[in-house]
Amino acid sequence: MKKKNQKILHVTIIASVLVISFFAWNTLIVYPIKLFVVLLHEMSHGLVAVLTGGKIISIELNKYLGGLTTTEGGNILLIASAGYLGSVGIGALLFISSFDKKVSTWFNTALAVLLIIFAANFLVDLLSQITALLAAVILILSPRYFNNLVNQIIMQSLGLVSAFYVLIDIKEDLLSGGNYQNDAVILENITSISATYIGILWMLISAVVIYFLIRKLFLST
Repeated sequence: MKKKNQKILHVTIIASVLVISFFAWNTLIVYPIKLFVVLLHEMSHGLVAVLTGGKIISIELNKYLGGLTTTEGGNILLIASAGYLGSVGIGALLFISSFDKKVSTWFNTALAVLLIIFAANFLVDLLSQITALLAAVILILSPRYFNNLVNQIIMQSLGLVSAFYVLIDIKEDLLSGGNYQNDAVILENITSISATYIGILWMLISAVVIYFLIRKLFLST
């Protein structure tokens, strides 16, 4: 395939992923990716708990894409902030590392090992365990056995949806009138800063990251 045609195909597929994610967000088409993204969100809470001197008690997902990370100790301010920011950060790293197959192999392997460790020690329900193990298999196989374009499309799609998830989830959970406990509400209780303002900040961060990832796609392909 000529380089120009490959670029057109690449950009078209990634653009289609974003469009499908937007219009089919609450359908079975996007559901498996959302499970993976929610798991990354919950794992980010757990990782920051450990990094700030606490420990992970358990992590669980449910079929309605709700997640719960139970921790003990650590810096609650950073732990509560880590979920959405972790989703954006890991998504961006998946996306950017995919442009170099060697880097993608190393990063994917590290993330896969982390998923397996969490599945063996902290994930307490079958859904999250299966999600983690299937994701680990895909992360390990993709850069090693798929051609470069296919690996890029898979990793970039996962990375973009991970960042896009922040926009959609905050809108649904917070800005659309939800009043139940969530990360932004926890931070509001700690800092007295409105949960709405915190949610908007996270959405802006996600939007900026998405912009630069798409920009990199156009400049690099």
